[in-house]
Amino acid sequence: MSRLVHALPVAYAAGALYLARCALASLRQGSPPYAAGLAACSLLLVAATAHHYLSRAEVRIAVAQLEIAARPFTTAQDVAVARLMTTPCCEAWWPAVGGEHQCTRKDQTT
Repeated sequence: MSRLVHALPVAYAAGALYLARCALASLRQGSPPYAAGLAACSLLLVAATAHHYLSRAEVRIAVAQLEIAARPFTTAQDVAVARLMTTPCCEAWWPAVGGEHQCTRKDQTT
């Protein structure tokens, strides 16, 4: 897939160079309107090449941000909170969500 991604801007650049060459040949043959049209098309292909590279950079940045956002939290505080949230000490723990509560022996889960 990455090879095909590189092929498109290379084709754009080759087309732009060919159109620029044709524009110069038309100008030398004495037909300025055709030369101007071919030069404009060549510039459009140059702009398409630049747009392609900028779009690829934006996609790379977006993918990197998504990968960072998908990573689990690994700080010591996050690990401690996750451990506390998954290990209730008694039945009264659930309504308090780990906060202050009275834990009696008869309702202890561990």
